[in-house]
Amino acid sequence: MIVGAGLTWSVVESIPVPEAVKLGQDGCDALSDMWAQSALNLAQQGITTICYNFMPVLDWTRTELRHRLPDGAECLRFDRVDLAVFDMFILKRPAAVQSYGAAVQSAAATRFKQMDAKQVAALSATILAGLPGAETSYSLSDCVFRGHPASDSESIRPPIPILSGH
Repeated sequence: MIVGAGLTWSVVESIPVPEAVKLGQDGCDALSDMWAQSALNLAQQGITTICYNFMPVLDWTRTELRHRLPDGAECLRFDRVDLAVFDMFILKRPAAVQSYGAAVQSAAATRFKQMDAKQVAALSATILAGLPGAETSYSLSDCVFRGHPASDSESIRPPIPILSGH
């Protein structure tokens, strides 16, 4: 079907990395083996580029799902200040403030003060929505990092050796 349309499938956007792998928990070796086998299966089909990330819980985040462009088209959008608003003032994640520079902290504080309850709810719903078209979304309690230690950049490190050892 892809080739018939004159296209080439050359990149895969994400083979999801299980939370147990991200955290090095029990069972992560078997899950890492499955992830690696999926990568090998793709490579055998000529797909050698896989994009992925190791973000805890919400591995796909956008702050606006229907951003209108000047020509009227809509797209997904990510705004770091909006994420900081969510992270620091709505989720209130421990160590959130330290995750952002002074300029983003200040802009987020100003933006949050200007938001009404409807805007706060809309931002929260967007970030917690998960993937567009997904049947599930997250709750704030899901984002209190389901077992993630301290939830800061020093405690959550990509387990690259687990995945690259295959």
